[in-house]
Amino acid sequence: MPEANRFVFHIMAGVAEQEGRAISERTRAALAAAKARGLKLGWSMPERKHEQRRASASGALQNVLKADQHAASVLHLVRQHVEQGASLR
Repeated sequence: MPEANRFVFHIMAGVAEQEGRAISERTRAALAAAKARGLKLGWSMPERKHEQRRASASGALQNVLKADQHAASVLHLVRQHVEQGASLR
C-alpha cells in the first residue's frame, strides 16, 4: 500500500482492534450457548485428566527447552553488542 500513511495505519489498527473485540464477544456468546445446551466444555473425560496434565507439562517443558536453546544461540550477539557499548534495550 504505497499510498498508506500514518492516518491510514491508525484507522486500520482501530478496525483490527474492533474486530478482535467482536471475535472475542462472539466466542464468549457461542461458548455460553453451548454450555446452556449442556455441552461439556474443556477436558470432558475426567478419567483421563492425569494423561492430559502429563501432556500439558511435557509441552510446557518443550517450550522452556526451545526458549533456552534460542537464548543460548543469541547470547554471543548480546554480549557483542554490550561490549560495543549498546544498551540492552
